[in-house]
Amino acid sequence: MKDKNSQQWNPPEFVNKLYPVLLSIARRHLPVDTIEDVVQETINRFLLNSNVEKTIENKEAYLIGILRNVIKEYQREQHQYLKAICDRPDPAQSHEELMIEKEQRTIVRECFLKLSPEGQKLLYLHIIEERSFNELERLLGEPHSTLHRRCRENLQKLANELKKFGI
Repeated sequence: MKDKNSQQWNPPEFVNKLYPVLLSIARRHLPVDTIEDVVQETINRFLLNSNVEKTIENKEAYLIGILRNVIKEYQREQHQYLKAICDRPDPAQSHEELMIEKEQRTIVRECFLKLSPEGQKLLYLHIIEERSFNELERLLGEPHSTLHRRCRENLQKLANELKKFGI
């Protein structure tokens, strides 16, 4: 970071200056016990980019962008972990209930596979991975409104297929 007083880019000094800001942002989105780990991972990724001095003009925005990505990665990991726990069978369920649930999952999976590959991908990214339409816009290169419409249409197709099975 070049300023009026210094001609030398000093990454540790720059990161130390922004450390409280990073903690503050992370506090808004994460449990207390993970904040420092996420901020440290952010700093590591920033410092590992050896071209940051030459290629990134707004280094503060770049660092905060890395933090947002690390927070989203952490949240997705937690969601997948919780989903895995929730998918375990409830020991209080009877054998008959477990069989009905398994059959319903099979039907949902079959109905999902009737969607186009593009529709499957869109719903998977938006519902399972919980990607926002803004993220999907960047990832898939389509306008927000188009993705929203396609998602709604594919959900309606899935609902119509599921109705055939009484679900």
